Amino acid sequence: MSDGTSQFEELLKAETTRMSVEFMAYGAVIGFIVGAAAVLIFQDMLLAVMS
Repeated sequence: MSDGTSQFEELLKAETTRMSVEFMAYGAVIGFIVGAAAVLIFQDMLLAVMS
C-alpha cells in the first residue's frame, strides 16, 4: 500500500513540476507578447503626440 502511495506521490510531484515549468514558459511568452504590443502602442502614441 505504502509503495503504491509513494509511487503516486512521485508521479504527482513530477506532474506538478512539469506544469509549473509549462506555466512559467507560457507566462514568459504571454508577457513578451504583451510587452511588445505595449511598446508598439506607446511608440505610436508618442509619435502622434510629437507630430
